[in-house]
Amino acid sequence: MVLSSQPYEVQSIQPYLREQLSEDSLKELLPDWSLHYRTSTIEAKAEPFRFIEFLFRKGAHLFIYAMVAALAYVALKPYRLSLVPKAVIALAGVGLVAVLDEWNQLRQPNRTGAMEDVILDLTGGAIGLLFVILFSYWSAAGQRPRRNSRRKNRPYPR
Repeated sequence: MVLSSQPYEVQSIQPYLREQLSEDSLKELLPDWSLHYRTSTIEAKAEPFRFIEFLFRKGAHLFIYAMVAALAYVALKPYRLSLVPKAVIALAGVGLVAVLDEWNQLRQPNRTGAMEDVILDLTGGAIGLLFVILFSYWSAAGQRPRRNSRRKNRPYPR
């Protein structure tokens, strides 16, 4: 939880974006969208760096918590639990970490904890679980013998 303990200004990627990209070209490139989050509105054309940073940060939430859930699910494999208990335990772990992370942010100056972020983190966890479960089934299906496979070394039926 080191990142959540840092002030927003330390984590901001806007200075880097400003060094690398032209604000005018971004304004032309970005769609005319507005995002409403908590008590503020972020407009792509008016604040392109803030808009990109917002999408980047929320995308990072989704990705990181998807990985946490997927790794938790895989870590439970040796316990031979069925799919539902493993998924519930993994998602509960994601929820616990997300709540603790937001609680930690409430205690930091210039940071705010948000229930919306917990929901976003749980959504990321659910996406990660979906991918790891689908991958597990697809890889297991590829290893099973086919039902209607022809018998080897028999040119004709007996």
